[in-house]
Amino acid sequence: MPGVTVGYSTIIQGEGKIVVGKGPVRTGVTAILPRGKAFGPSFAGWYSLNGNGEMTGTTWIEESGFLEGPIMITNTHSVGVVRDSVISWEAENNLVGPHFRDLYWSCRWWRRPGTVS
Repeated sequence: MPGVTVGYSTIIQGEGKIVVGKGPVRTGVTAILPRGKAFGPSFAGWYSLNGNGEMTGTTWIEESGFLEGPIMITNTHSVGVVRDSVISWEAENNLVGPHFRDLYWSCRWWRRPGTVS
């Protein structure tokens, strides 16, 4: 679809028996940016298929009807760190939205990435 950017990273390290804190490691993340690397809200909704896993950003989607950031897919234990990394990346790349100071608020548009496992 034009304008949508998708990327992924897979980490596979080590072999053999699992040693906590050392590996082997099998993990990854997929990023879907509905508007590419530009700010632009998209209409959104969400659905819980089976109630398992973790999701962040669903309350904002439910209340506003918009998704203002990327959709990130990862494993359950990485949802928090992926969410935090996306917020940092957005701030570093000035992708936090327009100023609405003259209309309603004296702050930047608030957003939260949709992160799911």
